Amino acid sequence: MGIFKLIKNIFKRSKSGSNPQIVIGIPGIDAQHHEFFQKCDAILDYLRKDSASANVVSKFFNEVIELLKNHFFTEENLFEIIGFPRAEEHKAEHANFMDQILRQEAILNNSENAETVYFINTFREAFLSHIVVFDKPYTNHIEKLVALGKKFKITTLKAQTLTK
Repeated sequence: MGIFKLIKNIFKRSKSGSNPQIVIGIPGIDAQHHEFFQKCDAILDYLRKDSASANVVSKFFNEVIELLKNHFFTEENLFEIIGFPRAEEHKAEHANFMDQILRQEAILNNSENAETVYFINTFREAFLSHIVVFDKPYTNHIEKLVALGKKFKITTLKAQTLTK
């Protein structure tokens, strides 16, 4: 199955991020992924029922941006702990992802419902793609290290709680 077809299938079945194909196996990071999808699902449900005011859309956008900043910070700290060899590439992807999203803020705040729904679905799909393409490799790296006898104590419920 090609990557785009895989992502499309995941996207269709990932209500609230519950699809096991996007679970990476690190509870704190999985919880962050889940929270992102829950927020997207909530605003999409709201938009399907009613027109969203600029305040509602702005609040959603700000919450998701903060969530992503914390999530990316958590992952980047994890890369240092595990010595992930593709950390710089992954960090660059985080910066690119945030840049693309932040450039849409003014457009999003002045959009009609249909445009906002399209943006959120595109945003959601891009995050799914990120998980499949970029997050899975670092979990594979952790599995290889563990197989070699390396031990980690990793708690990732909050970025500040990461430890070796």
